Amino acid sequence: MPRYTPEVAVRVLKDNPDIPYENKAYFEAVRDGTLFQYYRDQIQRYRDEYSDEIPQALASRLVNGEETLTQYKCQMTYVIGLCLTLRGAIEDGTIVNRDIQECVFRFLESDLSFQVGDPQNEGRITRINQILDIVLTELTMPR
Repeated sequence: MPRYTPEVAVRVLKDNPDIPYENKAYFEAVRDGTLFQYYRDQIQRYRDEYSDEIPQALASRLVNGEETLTQYKCQMTYVIGLCLTLRGAIEDGTIVNRDIQECVFRFLESDLSFQVGDPQNEGRITRINQILDIVLTELTMPR
């Protein structure tokens, strides 16, 4: 059961014409009954549109140059967005398999803090990719 009803989503969209795109897309999915597709698309984007590379300077500290055009999985904004999306998918009833939920909860509790030169950074990227693959497999199974 989603966190919001379609009626609430309609009201939110009506009362907030300048709602940020990410929030608008979410409430449109609630309204339209397409949360499953919404979360699948979000998780797919987190997997495919961000680089696994770890730049010499952490991406959050990059100010100039071509590296700022690349979106990295090691960026804190990426990690926070991914964690919120995974938690939301569970809370909205999109991820219902208890084993997958447990995998997500273990992932959310793991150390996801990237530091320059930290030898564990590659392991963090591996964990991110593993949870993305696990969740995408779950979200592409027929319902």
